[in-house]
Amino acid sequence: MGSDDWQAALTAAQGRVPELQAKTEELNKLLSEAEEVIRQARLGVSARVPLDGGVFLEGQRKWLCWRKLDRAWALAVYDEASDSTQALLSASREQRTQAVPQLGALFRELCTQVGVEIRKVTEATAACQALVDEIRDVVALEKAKGKKP
Repeated sequence: MGSDDWQAALTAAQGRVPELQAKTEELNKLLSEAEEVIRQARLGVSARVPLDGGVFLEGQRKWLCWRKLDRAWALAVYDEASDSTQALLSASREQRTQAVPQLGALFRELCTQVGVEIRKVTEATAACQALVDEIRDVVALEKAKGKKP
């Protein structure tokens, strides 16, 4: 490619930058809306799905997540390699576009996680109740003997 060809390519690309910016803003607005709609579902659980639909490169696992960030539920990208999380709306354009086809899978996973969390809380409640009952019995036995626990 000669310098004239490079110049023509650059001029054409620069002419399209406003279109790219407008399309990106439209995507950001819709992702923000998706985040708010999921927040309004008030499921109270977190979940994650592979950002790229499950095709992981070695050491490159990234996840689309629904989790609390700064005390508010939000869409996020978790990077296993760096063990870091960032809000989806702050992630790269590439990651935001990768996230779109995964939003439905994430919502389904959130709905599934409600049942999983109910089971976990039920099991923890039963275990805690058993412990409380056991301690209560020990304390009552000691009191019956006239001793302070």
